[in-house]
Amino acid sequence: MPSRYSFLIKLLVSTTLISTVPLLFLGVYAFFQSTSTVQTKVNEANVFILQQSQSRVEQILKVVDQVSGRYAETPFVVNSVAKKMEIEDFQDIDLLAKGLLGVQTYELGVKTAELHSIQNKWYIKDGGFYFGTDTTKAAISQNSAYNSRWLPDSDQAFAGIKLVKAIPSLAAEPKGYLFVRMSSTELAKLLTGGFSTRETMIVDDKMTIIIHSNPERIGQNILSEPWSQELRKADKTQGYFNSTVSGKPYSVIYNQSRYNNWTYVSVIPLEEAKKESASIGWATLTACVLLLLFAALLSYWASKRTAQQMGGA
Repeated sequence: MPSRYSFLIKLLVSTTLISTVPLLFLGVYAFFQSTSTVQTKVNEANVFILQQSQSRVEQILKVVDQVSGRYAETPFVVNSVAKKMEIEDFQDIDLLAKGLLGVQTYELGVKTAELHSIQNKWYIKDGGFYFGTDTTKAAISQNSAYNSRWLPDSDQAFAGIKLVKAIPSLAAEPKGYLFVRMSSTELAKLLTGGFSTRETMIVDDKMTIIIHSNPERIGQNILSEPWSQELRKADKTQGYFNSTVSGKPYSVIYNQSRYNNWTYVSVIPLEEAKKESASIGWATLTACVLLLLFAALLSYWASKRTAQQMGGA
């Protein structure tokens, strides 16, 4: 009887090890592999989400750029900024002001549109005609009017971006410029896409925040962020990497725009991504544990039956 019992134990142990050890290794491997795979898929999905956000923002910017360009390139506007305006030219001034209203589309987030004559020192702003140079735009007329591009707005009373278009656009020395301002609030809504747990922003080539999901961050520089250096060293125009902010792990998603050389950045807590990957990993591990239990029961049943047959013989 003892020898039969001893044989049963040995048979049970051997069959259990043979059947369960491979499953155990498979379960552990599947757990970590599924977690890693899901983490990668989540990051790739976040890259796609950031691309969609970028597409929404740039679609608005391009439409405003095209509408502004059509107005600035009309012969009437080009000739007007090159001549000296007087009060007697009120009909031309009225036509110019009405044309600016067509550029100032509130549905697209445009707040103001201004027409400036650098050569003759007059400008149209908020429907009014003024002589002289707007002192708040003096730096723009000297430094930025020779380009047609989007710039961060440095006006402390207004958080947004501005489009500066030289008139004429191809002239070596432009006679004037069109100045279009957009609020960052509306663009931030398009940028975040309803995700409240992630920090999404647009930075320029100087790493200054142009648009941010938190309006208070606009105008700040991100060079103090622990992930900024890795972002600057990135050799790809888009991708992702992990970083640590205030002791917590984050995933940093980035995509550089070919339209205006801005960089779209999304900083996402890894806890958000790990929730999904961990749930799939635990589901895989649970399935493997159930298989282990089934294999152990099957081994016990087979060992006991074999021992009984041998005892009967």
